[in-house]
Amino acid sequence: MNTYYIKERNMDMTYIELRLLLYVDCPLKYEKITKILNFLNNNGFLAHLTIFYSEDMRAENIPEKEDVMSLTIDMREDTLRFKFWNGIAIMWLFHTDDLLDALSTGREKFSEIYDKYEPVTEVLFNFKKRWSTSIYHISYEYPLYSDVDVIYNIIFTKEVEESNFANKLLEKINKEIIMLGHEVTDGLKFELQHSYKKVGCSACEEARKRREENENKE
Repeated sequence: MNTYYIKERNMDMTYIELRLLLYVDCPLKYEKITKILNFLNNNGFLAHLTIFYSEDMRAENIPEKEDVMSLTIDMREDTLRFKFWNGIAIMWLFHTDDLLDALSTGREKFSEIYDKYEPVTEVLFNFKKRWSTSIYHISYEYPLYSDVDVIYNIIFTKEVEESNFANKLLEKINKEIIMLGHEVTDGLKFELQHSYKKVGCSACEEARKRREENENKE
């Protein structure tokens, strides 16, 4: 599991992806972008610039990663527009001060839920390592309109589906979560969903197979 909280210079650093979909070609843009960058630097954000200008891209079309904060900045009708993904929800903002407030509160909300469910997440990803031939992929999401805080999505292999082994694996996972103890699990509201890997022969799947074969040869 990737963890995006980094200790650096005795400060807790929060990783955030930064995408600038605009030219910084006037004093006002320069002033606002500089203010945002200084805020990130002075408030414990480790900003990773992943995209720097593309006239063909819109912030709406930039995908978000489930467990990584991001800030996408573009222009609409001669106005700076901010798309902030805090790991739970997307916020659209047009004022710099509103963005800085959202960055602070958004990090607190994301960190609180992430830390609260980290023991359960660790159980699931450790289980996947031990049952790598039965579990194809595990991911999680923070649903906006739901009675639960986190939904874990488990994708079993086709072999598990054919052998009707999924229920037994889910029982094993539940037992390991229960073993965390009531002091950890009390008050948690999450859901385990499962599906099965689709059989296909797409270009992406073929590329993945080639990568795995090359890794096994090394």
